[in-house]
Amino acid sequence: MAGENFDQSIIVEFIIECKEHLESIEGNLIILEKDPANLEILNTIFRAIHSVKGAASFLGLKKISQLTHKMENVLDQLRKQKISINAELTDIILEGSDILIKLVLELEHLLNTQIESSSDNDLPDFDSYSEIDIEEILSKVENIKTTNTSVQSDTQNDTGKIDPIEKPSVTDNSKNNSKDMINNALSQALSVYLSESMEIFEDFTRNLLLIEKNKKDQETLNSLFRAIHNFKGNSRYLGFANTEKLAHHMENILDDFRNGKQEVNSNIIDLLFKCIDTLQELIKNITEKQNDHSPSVDKLVEQLQKYSNVPKTKSNTKKTPKPSENVSSVDLETIEIFLSASVQHVKNITEVLDKIEKDQITVFDLDVIVRAFSGLKSSANYMGFDETQKISEQMEELVREIRKEPTRRLLNFKNLLSRCLDYLKENFDSIKQTSKESPIDPLLTADIMIEIQAILRTYNSVVVNEVNETVVEETPVKPTAGSVTDTENQAELVQTDQANSQKKNITVEKTIRVDQNKLDKLMNLIGELIINRNRFSSITKKVEVDYNLPDLSKELKAGTYMIQRISDDLQATIMSARMVPVGTVFNKFPRMVRDLAKAKQKEIILHIHGEETELDKTIIEQIGDPLVHLIRNSADHGLETPDERKKSGKTAEGNIFLRASHEGNNVVIEIEDDGRGIDPAKLKKKALEKGLISQADYTSMSDDAAINLIFAPGFSTAEQVSNISGRGVGMDVVRDNINKLNGRIQVETNLGKGSKFSLILPLTMAIVETIMVRIHSNVFAIPLQYVGETVQVKPENIKYLNKRKSINLRDKVVGIEDLADILDIKRMNIVDGNNEELISVVILNADGKRIGFIVDELLEKQEVVIKPLIDYLACIKGISGATILGDGSVILILEPNELVNLATQTE
Repeated sequence: MAGENFDQSIIVEFIIECKEHLESIEGNLIILEKDPANLEILNTIFRAIHSVKGAASFLGLKKISQLTHKMENVLDQLRKQKISINAELTDIILEGSDILIKLVLELEHLLNTQIESSSDNDLPDFDSYSEIDIEEILSKVENIKTTNTSVQSDTQNDTGKIDPIEKPSVTDNSKNNSKDMINNALSQALSVYLSESMEIFEDFTRNLLLIEKNKKDQETLNSLFRAIHNFKGNSRYLGFANTEKLAHHMENILDDFRNGKQEVNSNIIDLLFKCIDTLQELIKNITEKQNDHSPSVDKLVEQLQKYSNVPKTKSNTKKTPKPSENVSSVDLETIEIFLSASVQHVKNITEVLDKIEKDQITVFDLDVIVRAFSGLKSSANYMGFDETQKISEQMEELVREIRKEPTRRLLNFKNLLSRCLDYLKENFDSIKQTSKESPIDPLLTADIMIEIQAILRTYNSVVVNEVNETVVEETPVKPTAGSVTDTENQAELVQTDQANSQKKNITVEKTIRVDQNKLDKLMNLIGELIINRNRFSSITKKVEVDYNLPDLSKELKAGTYMIQRISDDLQATIMSARMVPVGTVFNKFPRMVRDLAKAKQKEIILHIHGEETELDKTIIEQIGDPLVHLIRNSADHGLETPDERKKSGKTAEGNIFLRASHEGNNVVIEIEDDGRGIDPAKLKKKALEKGLISQADYTSMSDDAAINLIFAPGFSTAEQVSNISGRGVGMDVVRDNINKLNGRIQVETNLGKGSKFSLILPLTMAIVETIMVRIHSNVFAIPLQYVGETVQVKPENIKYLNKRKSINLRDKVVGIEDLADILDIKRMNIVDGNNEELISVVILNADGKRIGFIVDELLEKQEVVIKPLIDYLACIKGISGATILGDGSVILILEPNELVNLATQTE
């Protein structure tokens, strides 16, 4: 990498991933030595080394690439049972792993030194910089293959050939082995597969939406293809036949997109979306039902085949017949002819590879490779050997690109070519013994295909940069992450000081994956610490007041402040670890809005802002359904049809805005549209017809109160029920769910211009700020975020309006209720005109209303830990939970939204 421009973030990611992979090897090797038959552990070690090797090869890190390549060969021999594990072999692999870690640390040091000392992007050649000698360990690893042959000799038959190793039948489509594979709930491979699948589906959905807008975006098409190709390979590896089958046919469609054989259109995009939905269903079945059965798969495959089998270009209209189309079976003579020709092609490629090793490559040699892979492609296509055909086709395309500029960086290509040769030789051995193509390791196949595309993008970006060199000032082209360009071109393409300063500040992050249950337990412990912190405060007051020991009290206060500071820092740290960007929820809505627009024949554009805003994971998991209801209502009720919008002087496209932002200790999520708005008069009329309000209410109800009718259970203004809305359920569920999160919802609307729903949510549900109030001998906590203000009023200032108490607060009438009456508690003070004492009132803003509650005494503010109520206690209206005070007493936490509802229902 000497003198080459590089993206520091890619090196950072490489270092982080390498550390994770290498740190896992030591423990797994010890397990493998004790349990040599544990194929799962062996595959885990192999994948770790394989991943490091692939990334190192791409980045041109020769030492790391060479060592991992040798170690990978040994591990592959172990997997095929050609050698056996023993103490000596374990020691050598552990030594290799230690040296790899040293190399990675050396690379990290070089990167950090470069960042601190220079503002440019030229990283010195790592292999020249490195002082670690790997020749000795390379020799040790190489000798393993020649000295440890105990198993190999046992596997030879009488003809001297090695028998194929019988593997678990995980890809037999005639049997459903999914259940057998899932039974081991602790299987690391399966766990990774399930988690990665959901990430793949999210990225796939997002890229599908992008490609529908920009049908010529080759990079997005490649991303779609790689994602589903990788998913297919993983599914095959784990034996999920239906999942693999559907992914395979999706891959065919995407491959046609990439090669220009099929045009991107909405019908195919719709079909691919249905396929993704079905794949998600299959993953859910694997998780819950232990199989990947679904009646939708065959129907979708049939629809996909209709598109993939239709000729689109002249080159595609004349199809070369395969043996399966013109003969009943492949005879051995045909197999022998294929293998004979293939061996010669491989031999030709190997000879060129030797020249590359000696830096003696010529254009003629590259032509030899092109002809070899072209021949392999044609032969494999005729024989029906799809894996060989695909890899040969991709390699042919890559070599043709390299031939345009043969002097450029051949290191990555050399390593890739060597891997392809090893793969093809192994594949041909399998064909010779079984007369059919049975890929040895689908994950390896997928990885080779991805690496081919990565290097191909590098060469394509070089060509683009050189072609546009004379017009770069008019049409700047920003290279994709991971592309390699000359220093001069890079300087012309990326000139902003901001970008340079951002890269200069990149450092290697220290990360570790933590199970969520551990974070939940830590949060509970923090809660207990806060409870005991409050207890110390209570003891300090008692020592000073009750026991009159001011000196001791002073020392206790100092210790209490220290505990408070530490607990606050711990709380903030654990809270930040639990925070998740709301983008994880927002990302699913572009697809939903697209489907709604098509269903309602509307043109809708979804604008997302603030997706990086973070919320507690517990809250993130529960806001999905409320957001779905609100966005569906905006699309169905809020936005007009294109014709209606044009008549109103609006654009045909309706807009929905989904925003998230921080406001103090809360996160505000807004769902706004520029549609028809909400008509208060229409709401009141509909509520009267449904019997939800009386005639008196209809006459006196304000517009704000009318708008809040949308949250009444069973209320709907839709003239007819659709599959989207109109059943009178949804908005009441939204309000209830938000209330359960200790949040609130606000509505703003402008008739003819649109509506906005604002969800005000706490950052966390576990710990909240409250104000303590006393009623007789009972103390209650009220969440501070609902408290508008607290006031003290004279008894004579309490007036009656429509038989309800009220006060005049800054020329505005505010209704008040006695909290003791709401909670059915006997009061200490009777509120009447003869009482001369000031009355304490807490004004609450909740459920879209502003109501005051009379209490006996206002106490201090206090941070409390919410403990949920269970059994019949959870059904008590007006109570959301409980907490423990510093003196050990248990008090109840009030639920403001329910209190307001109870107050407005009181006669």
